[in-house]
Amino acid sequence: MRRELLKGLVDPEDGGALELRTAPAPGDDVESGELVALSGRRYVIHGGIPRFVPGEDYAGSFGFEWLTHARTQIDDESSDESHRTFLRNTGFDEVMVRGARVLDVGVGSGRFADVALRMGAAEVHGLDLSRAVESAWRTLGKDPRFGVVQASVFSPPFPDASFDLIFSIGVLHHTPAPRLAFERMVRLLRPGGRIAIYVYVNQPTHVVSDAIRLFTTRLEPSRLHEAVRRVQPVLDAISSAPLGRLALRWLPRSSHARPDWRVLDTFDWYSPKYQFRYRDHEEICEWFTSAGLVDVRPLPFDICVQGRKPT
Repeated sequence: MRRELLKGLVDPEDGGALELRTAPAPGDDVESGELVALSGRRYVIHGGIPRFVPGEDYAGSFGFEWLTHARTQIDDESSDESHRTFLRNTGFDEVMVRGARVLDVGVGSGRFADVALRMGAAEVHGLDLSRAVESAWRTLGKDPRFGVVQASVFSPPFPDASFDLIFSIGVLHHTPAPRLAFERMVRLLRPGGRIAIYVYVNQPTHVVSDAIRLFTTRLEPSRLHEAVRRVQPVLDAISSAPLGRLALRWLPRSSHARPDWRVLDTFDWYSPKYQFRYRDHEEICEWFTSAGLVDVRPLPFDICVQGRKPT
């Protein structure tokens, strides 16, 4: 991670300054070392990534997922799907992103951080509790505007009021306390800054997947992924016929055009420990207004909401 970006980090425990201690090395990149707080707390930098947590806690399945599917959802010459999803789920446009300091909460493989960088953000910081940060760093670490930390959304290593734009797409509902995580994110937003989140909407069909998840969430991620890889072609074949689609209507699964993406999406649904879902936009808009945000507006996809911190 670049030395300049490291200077913007603080002790997640008390918000105090951190001192970088590392062996002298050429260039601006810091591959290894320590960040030391005034209290004496030490946070290791390993593989270019500051680590503020001892492990992945409840997010281990995501570490496996994004290390396995490191580039599945990254845009390239053949697809701009992540770009289109970013615009739809955040409501941010190029004018908002260009020149902004941006935080991606739950960065995963870096698909949306990549979009923000391509749109001209001045800095993009990724935060993730899991080892997915290693996938994001391998993909985006050559860009001097990108930094990533392995840390908890409940104790982020950033000063309050330090970001122009913050987004979290499909992540907060996988934490043990989604609303609390959201409120912690709002503290990081500068006055006049905007925040956008996407969380799952509840559907009657989820009663079936909830029953299945009682079993799948107990499996080792590698075993579950292999099971999904084997079962997905069978589900694809069944759903290719009208009667098959009718039979599977109560079984959430991916219908993406790409086979690897279908495996990824189905694994992503059945593997996380936590999976909260919400009634409608109104329920989440109340989070925003209660946090003091203004210009709160629902976006036209599932439950996506954007709001602004007043100046």
